[in-house]
Amino acid sequence: IISALKVEDNNSTLREIGALKEILTKEDSSVDDKNKAFDALKLINQISSKEELLEEKIMNNIFNYATSELTQDAFLCYLLNFLKINTESNGKKYSDEAESARDFLQNIFEKRKIRIDKIEDIEIQRQYLKIDVLITINKEYYIVIEDKIHTQEHGDQINRYVENLKSTIEDKEKLVDRIIPVYYKMFNESGSKEGIITIKREDVMSILEKYSFKEDTILDQY
Repeated sequence: IISALKVEDNNSTLREIGALKEILTKEDSSVDDKNKAFDALKLINQISSKEELLEEKIMNNIFNYATSELTQDAFLCYLLNFLKINTESNGKKYSDEAESARDFLQNIFEKRKIRIDKIEDIEIQRQYLKIDVLITINKEYYIVIEDKIHTQEHGDQINRYVENLKSTIEDKEKLVDRIIPVYYKMFNESGSKEGIITIKREDVMSILEKYSFKEDTILDQY
């Protein structure tokens, strides 16, 4: 179906190009009509170039092959590490990448109505206490991310991870509203529970689309 639609769309574009070229070559066409036809052809060429580039990216996209939860965990760590590098370099590196990671974290904090004025320290851990991704912000907030791809939660996993994490923190007063459990979902996997934030892939994509990543293929392909 997609191929058939593409062929029909190409044929329609070719007919439009033919009509515009005819206007350019006709002796009785006015200067204004020829200018409009030229601008229209220029626009069609720009759109076609962008479509070809997008098609190339879709055809050769690492995420077409890397579809497991471990891939999504690695991607989140990769994204957030830009913010870690930026913070440690006093904002001198990866400005757009770091800001997109900051937006991702702020999105989570806003869902819990927590205000963080400045992120000065970030620690990223994978599989610590079997937690898919653990993010520690300013040494006082703990974001526990449980990745879901075509799977359901088993045995109240994320709350068990939260309790295990609590047992490792000496200052128990810091635990009040400081541990934030998050489901990260690629599609429409089940597993929404009270007190647990849900972040979907489209949420991350809407953040990434706001930034320019200096040809970073991984962020661009996501």
